[in-house]
Amino acid sequence: GAGRMENVTVEAEGTLSGPLLVETVTPTGTLQGCCITGSVRVSDTGSGQGWLHLSALAKVNEGTLMDCSSFLQAEVLSDRPEAAFGGLVYQNTGEMTGCRNFGALTLTAAGTDTTLFVGGLAVEAGGTFTACVNYADLSASAGSAQSVVGGVAALSQNSDVAEFVRCDNQGALTGQTVGGILGRSSAPTQLTGCTNRGSITGQTAGGIVGIAADAALL
Repeated sequence: GAGRMENVTVEAEGTLSGPLLVETVTPTGTLQGCCITGSVRVSDTGSGQGWLHLSALAKVNEGTLMDCSSFLQAEVLSDRPEAAFGGLVYQNTGEMTGCRNFGALTLTAAGTDTTLFVGGLAVEAGGTFTACVNYADLSASAGSAQSVVGGVAALSQNSDVAEFVRCDNQGALTGQTVGGILGRSSAPTQLTGCTNRGSITGQTAGGIVGIAADAALL
């Protein structure tokens, strides 16, 4: 959406098929002080095709998110080739400032070829994350397939430069490739003054970045 939305709280129960507040925050749009609460369980099996991309607040942020929070707890079971969950958004190419995730996210692959992605604030990172914090436990169990978990974001792979400034993770993170702030970087990424205080369990793991193909830590 365009324009401004402030101090909206949405509670979710049952299941989830898309973001609970808006589909897209446009470049001129702002969400401030908004909050998602509740708990959901998603059983997405039977098709084995396509992608499952979930998020609590919005699917894409191209504008500004300020002081937004999610307390949404989610359990997801999927047999699609790719399943992903972003605590607030699926993709960020705008600005996220002072946003927080308190909701535990657990993804489990029901198929042998299902790749999983979990990010405390976002799955795909571009744009800027400033003073964003994940407090929740995040887990992706994909068996022999790939899983990527990041306390703030799972991936930076867009042409847009992703920047993380004074971000923090305090949750326990579990997956195959795991990073306290960013799971995997394959695009220009800068991390400044970021910290991790949560436990990390993974085959390829880092306190700040799990795999840093093109990341600068300052």
